[in-house]
Amino acid sequence: MFRALVLLPLLVTGLRADEPASIRKSGSAWTLGNESLKARVEFSKGSIDLTSLKNVRTGEEMLSGTGTRGLFRQVVDGLVLASDDGGWKLTGSTIGPIEVRQRQWGKELRIEITRPDSKLSLTLVFEVWAKSADPADGRVLACPTGGNSSRRAACWTSPEKFGLTVRAPDAKPYRLTAYLLDYDRNGRTHQVTLTRGDGALLDAQNADAAATANGVYLSWTVTGSVELEVTKTAGFNAVASAVFVDAK
Repeated sequence: MFRALVLLPLLVTGLRADEPASIRKSGSAWTLGNESLKARVEFSKGSIDLTSLKNVRTGEEMLSGTGTRGLFRQVVDGLVLASDDGGWKLTGSTIGPIEVRQRQWGKELRIEITRPDSKLSLTLVFEVWAKSADPADGRVLACPTGGNSSRRAACWTSPEKFGLTVRAPDAKPYRLTAYLLDYDRNGRTHQVTLTRGDGALLDAQNADAAATANGVYLSWTVTGSVELEVTKTAGFNAVASAVFVDAK
């Protein structure tokens, strides 16, 4: 049986120590949240989906519009497998702590699903972190609401590497920027590669420990849809705090 792990860095945001991250299970649905965000993941009729992502402070539902919100789409031996294609079987789930250096930083949800028709097994990993951010720390990005008090030490994260897909609406050139921050100064270093959908490599940039400790912006001018892959080369894990898309 082929087995893979898919890390889905769902939400990572700044909290006070007395406001822990939470994950609750009800049947085949899970609610993940903290003081800033609340998400719901559901398994139903052979599909697994992120059905809600809500701003707790404003009550705004952020999963709006007509675009797809599929958790994953993979091609295995020429077969396209998607989270919402109805061909999966739920086999189990576990909830546990995220512990680093003998300290608990949040909670982790692992959902096990299998593909009976292809003998494929996947582990989906969702993380909710409870990590405080100093509002005066200029390395930490401000939320769109503005003001230092709204800064959040947030990031996508994976033990080794993760990918992000940017789908362009047209063929016009645009500026793509990734912001990498080693918030706890763990000595993280990264390589960030930029590829087209067919896998053709466009560019690769490296960020050393000094750069990521202070926060570093890596930028490209591109056209069309591309994929960013962030790979850890040293330190605890791979992280990226933000991706910006700006018109040229």
